[in-house]
Amino acid sequence: METLLHLELDLPTTGLEKFEDLVGLPDFSDPYSEEDYVGNQSTHYQEHFASQIVLRRLSVEFNKTLNTVLSSDNLNSSHLAPPEATRGHAVSTIKQLSMQLEQWRGMLPLNLRWQDEERGVFHLGDELYDPSVYAHGVAPQLGTFSFTTNLDMAPVNYPFAADIQIAILRSRYYYVKYILYRPFLYKALHHPEDFGQEDAEGVVECLQAGLQWPITMSPASRHKRLIPCLFFWSQNFLSILVILRLTERVPLLARIRANMMGPRFNEQARETIALYIDWIRDLKDVDSTALWCWTVLHEIYPLDDEA
Repeated sequence: METLLHLELDLPTTGLEKFEDLVGLPDFSDPYSEEDYVGNQSTHYQEHFASQIVLRRLSVEFNKTLNTVLSSDNLNSSHLAPPEATRGHAVSTIKQLSMQLEQWRGMLPLNLRWQDEERGVFHLGDELYDPSVYAHGVAPQLGTFSFTTNLDMAPVNYPFAADIQIAILRSRYYYVKYILYRPFLYKALHHPEDFGQEDAEGVVECLQAGLQWPITMSPASRHKRLIPCLFFWSQNFLSILVILRLTERVPLLARIRANMMGPRFNEQARETIALYIDWIRDLKDVDSTALWCWTVLHEIYPLDDEA
């Protein structure tokens, strides 16, 4: 949580992170009760925990590297454009960081891996399989489940908050990728006169990374009290909603959306908008950040104040 506060709000750290190397990764060697053992084996909690630690470390390193590379305005070129070689260094650095992020995903345990086109599909141990929890008596294939964009459907209650673990892990991955490629969006908006093909490809990656984060789908989004740092998610959803609106209004982004985003982007964007607006609407009466986001959205989207 301290890392999230630092990355999102640039709040100073307390020094806790200096003990990370001394503490090291957990080895999960402590004895467990039988109930804990079953829960851990069923949800792969140990793998989740270790994977989150590595992703947090990557996020911190990426943040430091991006700040260093972009501080000299290498990518977000000004009216005095920097040399092409300097800008190329910024682009190549972002690509290298993205490769590291993909390596992290590729090295996940098999039971935690997923494909972008199936970011809502996940697998759990057979111990969690219970056909009685599915509406109309229709259960998915044994051990295979999925988040849904149908928020009107009664949410499935998975034991051990397994859906929350999976949704947070995957959504944080897409958050990091979104942040990595966001400088290309900045350049498109502020310096379109110096915009090239590599920049356009970076915008594509950024827009794709902002779509359909599993944490906004059901059942995870219906258990928000189990999700830490709600403001962190709300303000990022707001930024993506603003960007999706800009892809309809800004000529350069509109051309990229029409010509480079693929045939399913418009459908995915509509689903994303509905999911992210629902997230903010659901929280606006109890969370001040969400309420502020709601007032901003009122200016750019036609909204229904009713839940």
